[in-house]
Amino acid sequence: MSKNILFVSRPTKGFYRIFNLSCLTHIERLTKKKFTIQYFKYSYPDLKFLMFYFYKIFSLQVFKKENYLNLKYRNCEIGRYATSRTFRDLTTYRSKFNKTVNLLKYFFLAGSNVDQAYRIADKIQGAYLDHPGYLNGIFFRIFAIKKKIIYSNNYPRSLFFVNFNKKSDLRLNKIENTLRLFLRKNHKIKSSEGKKKILELIKNPKKNPCMSVTRIKKFGHKKYNLQNYDYIVYCHSFMDGALWYGNDGFLNLEEWLEFTLHYLKINNARVIIKPHPNFWNEKIWSYAKNDKTIFNQIVKKFQNENFLVINEPYSNSDFLKRIKKKTILISHHGTPLLEGSVSGFKTICSKSTLWAPKYKISNQWGSKAEYSKLLKKNWKNLRYANKKDLNIITYLLTKTKYAYGESKHYETTLLKHFNMKRIDIQDQKNTHKIFNKINNAPKNSFSKLVNKISHNIEEVTL
Repeated sequence: MSKNILFVSRPTKGFYRIFNLSCLTHIERLTKKKFTIQYFKYSYPDLKFLMFYFYKIFSLQVFKKENYLNLKYRNCEIGRYATSRTFRDLTTYRSKFNKTVNLLKYFFLAGSNVDQAYRIADKIQGAYLDHPGYLNGIFFRIFAIKKKIIYSNNYPRSLFFVNFNKKSDLRLNKIENTLRLFLRKNHKIKSSEGKKKILELIKNPKKNPCMSVTRIKKFGHKKYNLQNYDYIVYCHSFMDGALWYGNDGFLNLEEWLEFTLHYLKINNARVIIKPHPNFWNEKIWSYAKNDKTIFNQIVKKFQNENFLVINEPYSNSDFLKRIKKKTILISHHGTPLLEGSVSGFKTICSKSTLWAPKYKISNQWGSKAEYSKLLKKNWKNLRYANKKDLNIITYLLTKTKYAYGESKHYETTLLKHFNMKRIDIQDQKNTHKIFNKINNAPKNSFSKLVNKISHNIEEVTL
């Protein structure tokens, strides 16, 4: 009798012990079949890819960033995933040599993943994939095409699955279309609850998942006159997953920020440049230190009397209360745009963000050319967020049972089971505590946790 296999992208240890076993329990209940977990280590690519790889190198095509970003192999966007992984690697930022080596390294690994995914696709029935915005996005794409049941856990979703065995919409076989928030037929939206939650997060940013261990200073003085500025540019971590929600033409967030400041400088715009408060977060110091260094290098190039550079970790609420209502808010993606939209500001962001592009929440662009046009527009020619769309996305982000902090989010279940606080799981210096609890949990207790989480896995459908 042939075995039913659940492919997993990480060994069954630590957090991944919970994810792997919860998905195993779920897929066995879903299919009414017994499964075996199997972890496949990286393998070498086929000869076909090696020829493709060396051709791209020796023809110098791979050294042009647009060519690299748009590389495709066997119906998969390997350039996008290799780029995303390259700029998540701390060593990339240490020298131009390291950057080149990493681009070639992750190009090779991306192609290896493609060939490996096709080789094992017919041997498996399901898969759990961590961090599918990086190289594991290749497995997601190919296993979806091959009609497997795929599990993952990524913000803004909790632990979720897509059953490509069913007649799934083909749009879901791209990871961005699965991750993005959109309204399904069975969703019932209570119009103002999500907006109220966003307003709460503005007042108390510590409730935001990425801010729970962040040091924030009080804006208790008149150091800055914020009324004189036309724009706020919100800077993300430069190691953030800029390509998780799609390819908008930028290699990374460093390139996006330089492009933005260049255009605003040409237009003599008055701009507040606000870095993410996590740039000062010692809890994630290796990343924060790198972010702060890159940030300082970029803003140094654009120093002029029209640009106000904020070099302290202030909350967004301090700025939204003090700027004029005609200030335009710019960010590549993320919650600052939702906070600004809820507060009545006009915003600009990429279509590669956490909600589906059909929702008119921001003035969005999908290419550098579209972005340039938006940056040239004045305030009156930009639109406000559509109120109905804003209600939908803020509700889906904050108030559904699978939303972060809500009852069916896997982290809520985990913390409740081990009697821990959310800050314990967010502080990267203390992750050993939760690992110890997971690894040393009594068998019966751990089985109850796995069973509970397996009943709280969201199915994503259109």
